[in-house]
Amino acid sequence: MKKNSNFFPWLSLSAGTLCLILQACLHLFFRDERGLIPRLHPLHLLTLAILLAVILFAGLDIYRQDGHNCYKENFPASTLGGITSFLLAGAIGLTLLKRVLNPHAEVASALSTLWMVLGLGSIPCLCFTGLCRIRGQRPAFWLHTVLCLYLALELVTLCQIWNRESQPDVYVPSLLAIISWMLNTYHHTAFEAGIGRRRMLLLTGILSGCLCLAALPAVPDKLLFLAGSIWALTNLCQWESPKRRRRQGPTPQEEPQEHENDISQ
Repeated sequence: MKKNSNFFPWLSLSAGTLCLILQACLHLFFRDERGLIPRLHPLHLLTLAILLAVILFAGLDIYRQDGHNCYKENFPASTLGGITSFLLAGAIGLTLLKRVLNPHAEVASALSTLWMVLGLGSIPCLCFTGLCRIRGQRPAFWLHTVLCLYLALELVTLCQIWNRESQPDVYVPSLLAIISWMLNTYHHTAFEAGIGRRRMLLLTGILSGCLCLAALPAVPDKLLFLAGSIWALTNLCQWESPKRRRRQGPTPQEEPQEHENDISQ
């Protein structure tokens, strides 16, 4: 079956929405008198089964593709991709503001201060990469590096929260979500540095979009993960490989832009 370039992003979005509904029902309606969720509940197992199916289905198609890593051919100009970069920047800003205004926040540590600094740094970096995405230009590789480091500290922060919970296994989808999202930003950085891998960027992008939605009921920063899901799915590289497109011949919408200049590192 021939699939168009929108098939897998929509599949990821649909599967993520279904997992979100299952996890929301699990957290809202199936807690016992102590507020705990039954271990190995059918809804939890069904969520994991759906996520595994997405990994296998998308992964098999991605594996058959070539690893062509030319930035211009994989990332044409995209207004939607640029707008969602601005959206993610705004979500990070609101997340930082919520933590600062939280009256029950813990005393600031070196780790939380670094998390705050990297979050603030991610905002202008995402805005600049959004402009580059709209123009079809390659941004400097270090711009997404800041976001990757911010997500790494977000992972550490969430692990500290989950470690205090009585049921850390309930947060497996959330843990997978932040890891896949962090890997996705890493592969964006690799593409911008000229060493990208199409297969890994596609796979981590599809998983990030699905998992970040599934994680929403269990994470404290829901707006951040929602924006992350949208950003990952709208900033994928071209699903159809550049080599395959060249064999089919260029379309009027895919005219080569020979005079386009990259933004140097």
